[in-house]
Amino acid sequence: MTGEKDSIFHGGHWAGPVFAAFLFVAQLPTGAFQFDRSLWLAAAEGLLLALLLFSPRLRPAIGAMRGMLVPGVLLGAVLICALAPLVVAPGSIDAETAVAHVVRLLALAGLFVAAAGMGEEVERNRILVRSLMFMGLAYAVLSLGIYLLAPGLSPTVEVFIQQRRLTATLYSPNTAAAFFGIIMVVALGSITQRLKEAGSTGTAIDRLEGVLTHGPWELMTLILAGICLGFTGGRTTLAATLIAVVVFLVWERLGTKKAEQSGVHPALPIVIVVAAVALGGGAAFARLGTASHDFELRMLAYRSHWPLITNGGWMGHGLGGFNSANALAVTKANVIEIAPLKALLNVYLQWLEQAGPLGAFCMFACIGWILVQIVVGAYRRTRATTAMRMAGAVSLLLLVQGLTDVALETPSISALWAVILGLGYGAASAPAGERRRRIDTMSGDAIPHEADRQGI
Repeated sequence: MTGEKDSIFHGGHWAGPVFAAFLFVAQLPTGAFQFDRSLWLAAAEGLLLALLLFSPRLRPAIGAMRGMLVPGVLLGAVLICALAPLVVAPGSIDAETAVAHVVRLLALAGLFVAAAGMGEEVERNRILVRSLMFMGLAYAVLSLGIYLLAPGLSPTVEVFIQQRRLTATLYSPNTAAAFFGIIMVVALGSITQRLKEAGSTGTAIDRLEGVLTHGPWELMTLILAGICLGFTGGRTTLAATLIAVVVFLVWERLGTKKAEQSGVHPALPIVIVVAAVALGGGAAFARLGTASHDFELRMLAYRSHWPLITNGGWMGHGLGGFNSANALAVTKANVIEIAPLKALLNVYLQWLEQAGPLGAFCMFACIGWILVQIVVGAYRRTRATTAMRMAGAVSLLLLVQGLTDVALETPSISALWAVILGLGYGAASAPAGERRRRIDTMSGDAIPHEADRQGI
């Protein structure tokens, strides 16, 4: 136990728990869904990056990060596309909203860079993963308490409360579903890391005992997050979570040497995930009967907004300009269905509408570049590969969920994704050999940790 505490507080390893605590607080005020709260969250993200840059242990790692040129240039292009209408066609977009969203993107970029700086060193990477898992466990307990004991405390619309769909402290049950899906994948990543450290082998009973011995908190997180996911009733997110879990487990099994595998059969976590979601009352399964109606509503929304996308020019209607665009999409025939919408229910179409083809292409290319580097790193690297696969699986979950919803438009969810992406990208871009040793010497980490030697 003492060694565990020492590892947390050695050097810059305190940053993992600090990041997790920040992300926990970020979920509380509706995930900073409101405009003013999103700006406060962006300011906090900037302060967090500044805090890490003042750390003598973390500053060398962040300063030595490789591979930031391409995503930096692409993000810069997104920002230029977002601000250009203010110069080219003043008054064509809401200036205050566009500038605020640019600030938010810059804050997310800072969060990504900070997480990448932590992720490039194996021990800090491992501690950050486990800290995120504990954060998810704490939030799952809070969410179940609100749902079962005080549902009126949820800051959501009355219809979701009447439908008994869990929203916790977030605005939408689908956003809550995305959060708990992410936490389930993170818990799997954490328990895989710990089992690989422990070298869990032997019979099926021995391996199950290894799970209970080395990953009780991860197992609890997996179960409680699964129950919460079931209570949200998020159908697409449930499917996306199952896809992400299967991909992570198969990828981990195929990409890891037999002697280094966790020893747990992939079927076991899948059974746990399905059972946990079923314990959540099966709300997602119960809502399958309304899938046809909800599909028609989404198709109506897409058809209503498509002319705005095609006629919005190369730079769209402005970041954060959904409400003004939606007002243009409302007609007498669709006013009942379209007027209440707060988002387009498809993150790709919403980006096309707001940022235009140029801005959306640069944003998609930026995310795509990062994910390609993570996937390639997971195959080529021997260090922190589980974290890279976890980051890839979480991204897959969110990208699939984005086909029918916009959880990523909630600032707290995009902040969580930025941290996990940075974690994976930092591991994939980490320096090696003599350059690695020079950075370790600068930051005071010249003696490698056991996790470093094992390549976990």
